[in-house]
Amino acid sequence: MGAVVDYVRTPYLPALVLVLLVVSWRRICASRMGATAALGLILLVGLLHQVLFGTLAEDAFITFRYAMNLAAGRGPVFNAGEPVEGYSNFLWMVALAGSHRLLGAEIPLTASVLGTLAGLLAVLFTYRLTLEVSDQSRDASLIAALLVAASGSFAAYAPSGMETPLFAAVILLVLLCTLRRSWVAAGALTGLSTMLRPEGALLALPLVGWMMRARTPRRWRNLIAFAASCGALVAPWTLWRWLYYQNLLPNVLLAKEGMDFGHQVGLGFEYLSDFCLANAPMLLLFGVAIAAGAVGRSHAKAVAPRSRRAARARKPATTMSENTQAVGTDPQAACLLAGVLLVFVLFVALVGGDWMPAWRFLAPVVPVAAVLLLGLWHRNVKCARLQTDSIPGMAVFAVAAICLFAQSVWHPNLLPRMRLWQEQLDGLSEIGRWLKRSLPPNTLIAVLSNGALSFYAELPTIDMMGLTDEHIARAGQRFRQGMPGHVAHDWDYVAARKPAVVAFLNGQGFEREPDHQRIKHEFQPDYDMVTFWFPKGTNALGHYVNLLLLRSDEARLAKMLTDAGDVRVVP
Repeated sequence: MGAVVDYVRTPYLPALVLVLLVVSWRRICASRMGATAALGLILLVGLLHQVLFGTLAEDAFITFRYAMNLAAGRGPVFNAGEPVEGYSNFLWMVALAGSHRLLGAEIPLTASVLGTLAGLLAVLFTYRLTLEVSDQSRDASLIAALLVAASGSFAAYAPSGMETPLFAAVILLVLLCTLRRSWVAAGALTGLSTMLRPEGALLALPLVGWMMRARTPRRWRNLIAFAASCGALVAPWTLWRWLYYQNLLPNVLLAKEGMDFGHQVGLGFEYLSDFCLANAPMLLLFGVAIAAGAVGRSHAKAVAPRSRRAARARKPATTMSENTQAVGTDPQAACLLAGVLLVFVLFVALVGGDWMPAWRFLAPVVPVAAVLLLGLWHRNVKCARLQTDSIPGMAVFAVAAICLFAQSVWHPNLLPRMRLWQEQLDGLSEIGRWLKRSLPPNTLIAVLSNGALSFYAELPTIDMMGLTDEHIARAGQRFRQGMPGHVAHDWDYVAARKPAVVAFLNGQGFEREPDHQRIKHEFQPDYDMVTFWFPKGTNALGHYVNLLLLRSDEARLAKMLTDAGDVRVVP
């Protein structure tokens, strides 16, 4: 069984399916049944691509612990009796808690499976939305779905256990309802997206602008319907959050603010530039589509008849008229998609990006970018040899899809870093299980990497980065320079609470050698560094764990930690 799993998690299988799809493109897209078969193959490519990554994200385990406590009847809390909103994905947390409570399903596995299904749904919604903006062109819609399935950023976070793929699917549904003028549904889905991710509220900006562009009395009725359906969900949820947590802003967001703004924006644009370089094929195709549109408009103006009579006589055949009607039923659909894309890109730049691999913050907008690209291409690129229903046109996008998939395998921020992350998470998970079976249930610990270790340890935990600690997030000090998301801290506060064990593991988990660094001065009066050796460990990153133990209880703690399995203290 393990050999089968290892084979599925190699790049050869999705690459083989991708090549098969490209070679047989003309034949399978010649009919509706063939297009359905092509969509099935694209979904298979997407599924295999997601399985290729198959890594749970570190921050997902924070939500897992909230979901576990909620399912157990302790409420949506990280530590029992401490109502702190250390998550930012309410709906996802509730869904995981409900599945665990009703079905007894293991939360990490459930999150990975649901995320994978949501990722496949996003590919399907990409196909459907592209039909709306490309005059029902099946070829363009299949290509858009193929680009999403081949995207490394999107595939990496589908099985990650995070809400990212579901958020992407909801964004696509919001856009689909908006283009169909279903304002109540669009407002309700915008509310759900806000309850799924805080930045979901940003959808309202381009949607309201697009809605109000028409200078008719109906626009106010539409706006009221949109706002009422959105507020009907967001308002009671916000009231509950304020009553339960006594704060309007989530603790996890406050813990990440306070960095020097110039440094933060610089990190954000560096984050965007790295993502753009990794997705250069799509950027090049965007450039071709936009340039073709500009040339087409200038040509249309140059050949336009001077007299109104001649213009009326030639109107049915003008290039501008064709371009106007090409993007679905509304010529402004591309503006709506571009507005959504711009809002989220600016948000990512202003918050400084993210520390996780594979550009997590930009993964949800990959489907929107694919739909916009194919909508522009269908409308602007009039060269018959480059249209999506021709062999050369398909070849252009096939090369782009293959390049995107190749980047998944070779780019250091994609599969290589995700595989390294998996080793780190395996180590942190093992350390968490070790602490659980070694220490009494009421033992207070403090961790720098709050995620897998805390989830499996199931002990009262101080998050030294403040994500789940209200004091550190709201009153702690700030790193003015550094990584986004690692800003708040208060070492004096942590040391004063006297946790029995302090783990400065910084996401590494196991290490190759004992720690020889000096202990932070805030912990020197009460703590000693103790290194534990796992002689039978199998983690590729090492067999040592370096922990700070409370000096007044060091002998007892060390004995309990070494009694649980084959673990030894390094002198």
